[in-house]
Amino acid sequence: MRAVGVVVTGIVFIWHAHETVSWCPPAIWEQTKLPFTVNDHPLHYYYSQLTADFFSRRHAFWGYDPFFMAGYAKSMIFPTGCTMPELVAVVFGRDSVSAFRLWVASCLFLPPILLGLAARSLTRSWGAFGLSFCTGVVWVWCGWPVTYVHWGMAPFILAVTASVCSGTVLARWLDQPSYPRLVMGGCLATLSTIAHPCSPVILLLMLFPAYLVKARAMRWREHCLAWSVPLVVIICWSPWWLPALVLRETLGTTETGFVNEKIGARLLELVQAIYPEETALLVAAAGMLVALRGIGRAAFCAVVLGSAQLFVLTYFGSAVPWIWKLQPGRYTQPFYAALIILIAVGWWRLIGELTQRPWRVKHWGKLALVTVSSALAVLLVVPKVVGYLNYSPHPPLSAELPSNVLELIEDLRERVNSSGRVLFEDRALAYLGDRDPFPGVNPSALLPLLAPGQYIGGPYLRTHLKTNFTQVGDGYFFGRDPYNTRVDRNTFQRYAKLYNIRWAVLWSAPLTRLADQNSEFFRQQGRFGYLRVYELDRRPNWAVVGSADVRAQPDRLEVTAVRPGVDGVLVLSYHWIPTLRSSVLIRPLRMEDDPVPFIALDNPPEQFVIENRLW
Repeated sequence: MRAVGVVVTGIVFIWHAHETVSWCPPAIWEQTKLPFTVNDHPLHYYYSQLTADFFSRRHAFWGYDPFFMAGYAKSMIFPTGCTMPELVAVVFGRDSVSAFRLWVASCLFLPPILLGLAARSLTRSWGAFGLSFCTGVVWVWCGWPVTYVHWGMAPFILAVTASVCSGTVLARWLDQPSYPRLVMGGCLATLSTIAHPCSPVILLLMLFPAYLVKARAMRWREHCLAWSVPLVVIICWSPWWLPALVLRETLGTTETGFVNEKIGARLLELVQAIYPEETALLVAAAGMLVALRGIGRAAFCAVVLGSAQLFVLTYFGSAVPWIWKLQPGRYTQPFYAALIILIAVGWWRLIGELTQRPWRVKHWGKLALVTVSSALAVLLVVPKVVGYLNYSPHPPLSAELPSNVLELIEDLRERVNSSGRVLFEDRALAYLGDRDPFPGVNPSALLPLLAPGQYIGGPYLRTHLKTNFTQVGDGYFFGRDPYNTRVDRNTFQRYAKLYNIRWAVLWSAPLTRLADQNSEFFRQQGRFGYLRVYELDRRPNWAVVGSADVRAQPDRLEVTAVRPGVDGVLVLSYHWIPTLRSSVLIRPLRMEDDPVPFIALDNPPEQFVIENRLW
């Protein structure tokens, strides 16, 4: 029996590795020097390169980015889940595209292994590892994880499984203390928390009930060791959360995704098996509860009560507005990851009981309940697996850009200089008719890397920052809807002055119509598919009030040729954040309807430097 399990697990492992390589084929790595260009992958790559620059300058993972949104604070507030790609760039060096792609592939390859290790930690059996690993492979490829990774949420999927694995290992330590378990669980908790801030929520929901059930029986030394884990996590995580705390005023809203107020509809999806792999896991886990006796009180609470709390959070959390900031819909994935461990451990415990003789009535009852629930689960998921195999492998992740985008980048590289910004009309989720300016890709975040310059529009249309006001695209124009609210020439000129826009890349019908009707102001320079490049008929100036030239770098603005305006006031076309420092006194000043203040100075010298640092 053991030999059969080893063979089956080995075959599944080889198939899993093959699918991962097919999805991220090395052949593509040799053909192009670009990262993956779909969904959020360009965003993660851009921030990995930017953070590597920050780290090389002052050993920090946060900073002031002048290349998008008229300057803003890049921190854990946004982007939320880029810390691990950033660490990859710091370790392997900037421009390491292969390391970035390998990181994305590992986020698909490692989750089933982590789930297997979690099951083994509760049973000390490689058989349970095999059951959990094989179930995890089906979940990754036939469920949502592969889609999440395709969307660019690779760090989230890896953090989810690492958190669940850490929770089970630490719960096992509460039942049977040993230093290897404590160290392994603590390391996984630290890495998963650094990878994504959802991890502390998962760990809390799993470990709090486990700790409570064991607290009375623990000695003071064990209490100290238990509390040392969150302390170490907080300390190791401090290079990210401490700057975010200082920059908390830059936060806009996080209630833009993974919130579903139609709770009944989500529960109905489970009943109707709209996503059969999820219903199958829930059915199998429900029958498996009777087989979990003997895994330890803390482990039982972590897996069972932790799963129950994750279920309540993800399926009912959207009913409570103050929970929206946690984006409760995200927690479906840790919930189902925990169920996989529960199922594998339950089956292995039952197999262990059935090897004992004689069988009693309770053994027959357990076997019947577990067999029926597992059989129903298999019947639910087999069609999904067969359907996947018929269409396997997945099309590989694209690492290319369409010809019209490449031509646009080449044109911008030759045209753009440091005298002004480029307004770039972005594209994301909204359906805007047949116009698709960037077929199948999302290039905006790559623009400062491929066509160096400063951009209004991008790197992401829905950031969690107040500076998201500057976004243009998906029917948004500085907080307006150009499809339903007329944007006239005067409005465009006001924002062109405010953000020192010299060039514009437009494609939507309302904005190209505005350009055509005002051709003396919008001088068309080129056309690439739906994309039109215009040079605006205005004198570039990096000051909204007064005049100045600015040389912008990450964390640094070098201001020269300063001529203040009325009353000796100079207002730069860059957003102010509280960590900007200079030898001259700078202050925040609101301009127009932008919710973020700009950098203002009174009676400035002819030249000066503004730097970003905590002190």
